[in-house]
Amino acid sequence: MVLILAALALALLKPFIPTILTAIVISYISYPLYNWLSNKLHKKTISAFVTLFVVLLIITVPTIFAVNALSKEIFAGYLVAKQYLATGAQTVSCQGNFMCGIMKSIGLSDPGVANFISDSLGKATALIFGALTNYILALPKTLANIFIAIFLTYYLLKDGKQLVSYAKRIIPLKSTRQEMLIKRLNDVTYAVVYGNVIVAVIQGILLSIGFFIFGVGSPLIWGVVTAFTSLIPFLGAFVVWLPASLFLIISGYSSGDGVTLLKGVGLMLYGFIFVSSIDNILKPKIIGDRAKLHPALVLLGVISGLAALGIVGVIVGPVLIALAATVIQLVSRNRNSNSHSQ
Repeated sequence: MVLILAALALALLKPFIPTILTAIVISYISYPLYNWLSNKLHKKTISAFVTLFVVLLIITVPTIFAVNALSKEIFAGYLVAKQYLATGAQTVSCQGNFMCGIMKSIGLSDPGVANFISDSLGKATALIFGALTNYILALPKTLANIFIAIFLTYYLLKDGKQLVSYAKRIIPLKSTRQEMLIKRLNDVTYAVVYGNVIVAVIQGILLSIGFFIFGVGSPLIWGVVTAFTSLIPFLGAFVVWLPASLFLIISGYSSGDGVTLLKGVGLMLYGFIFVSSIDNILKPKIIGDRAKLHPALVLLGVISGLAALGIVGVIVGPVLIALAATVIQLVSRNRNSNSHSQ
């Protein structure tokens, strides 16, 4: 009966699993703020509402700015491509646009390139129209998921301790192994969230500032891209700032523009010292030895988590893999202890 009911419940909840996991992650990240407010106000309901309001502001405000900047960039790129098709590359004014500068620098005089751009514009227009249609059709489901995430986050903040206590009672393990499992789960989640996600966000912000200082277009968008690349092991922030700095250096050298050349050198030094090096400074201080998870497993968790769950999979993927590894270790130790006792 338990198995049947669990299977039915899982079938019902399956479409909302990413939403539920998102609420769990948000409540975990924001719990220190809730705990501080609860100790100050001694009101769980008010503390949970205030925490949720702060979280919504932190999520929605940067998202609105990023979407607005991205839409402007896409529209500007579309106009640049149309202008090129109509009048040629030499008449195109890039006005500091990074991608436009790359298009001009590679030389777009080949008619085949014009045909390629024309075909790409047609496909991109169809793709954007299709994506917009799908988004409008899925809007009720999206709003339902947002409501569920907010609702669950509120109650996870308010009743989180009771849920953990209940989980301890129903987990069929000895208390010592329960504590080991929960500690391992908390350590890995702490390491992934605070060590990887927060450091990646800091790197994205720093690179946005650097791009703004050295005159690279769309600094906000490239900062968001940097935050995502920083989450993936063996990649990092340098895959964004290094090509940008090399482009400025090559452009300045080929055109004889010393200012652009110096900007490229400055951006390269800034990226190395202030963006990529921060990863080696902050992560050991934040994480220490808490994660104890091999980089290959982290990479596997991030990629598989993204494929299965979307953005929240960046956090949930490595945590689930670490939890599975911990359970395997517990089973292995249990077998070894049983064999020794026999």
